[in-house]
Amino acid sequence: ISNYKLANQDSLLLSLNDNKIDFTITDKYLLIKNGEYKITKNIIVPVDIETKIEKGVIFNMSKNVSILFQGNLNAEGTKEEKILVKALKINEPFGTFAVVGKNYKSNVNLSNFIIEGGSEASLEGMTFLGQLSIHNSNVLIKESKITKSYSDDGANIRNSNIDISNTSFSFNKFDQLDLDFCNGNLINNEF
Repeated sequence: ISNYKLANQDSLLLSLNDNKIDFTITDKYLLIKNGEYKITKNIIVPVDIETKIEKGVIFNMSKNVSILFQGNLNAEGTKEEKILVKALKINEPFGTFAVVGKNYKSNVNLSNFIIEGGSEASLEGMTFLGQLSIHNSNVLIKESKITKSYSDDGANIRNSNIDISNTSFSFNKFDQLDLDFCNGNLINNEF
């Protein structure tokens, strides 16, 4: 059994500053501003903070480093300015990009979102088995691409309501998409 400290606003601010992220924050809202970032330390957003990632954001993720959101997440790119989460170096997978609803189902909106080159991780006492892991959420994913995962799953979604459309799942190590205890719709996706 390993010991860990639960994230709080102070640890979030420290991790955002350590990773040189341009952001604004209030008690309940985090905005990550457009830019390209090299992520070298885990970022864990505490429970009940809603996060918006601006279009055009690029996260270059270091080996075994993860980002976890424990509240609502809105990451809507455009065709011209997609949001990209990728491994900093080829053959050095990052951990996970994860969302978990704690006190209620989180609302997760991903569009024109690309994730590639990730793996899995244990954070805050939870195990996340996909490079994109979403637990206990209302999930909308559209016009996105989930590819080149080193973990069991390209995307692992659990205990959630889903609406996934016009999204490509490719070149993931084992499962392209793993849905456990989910309800919803899969429309016009490519596997």
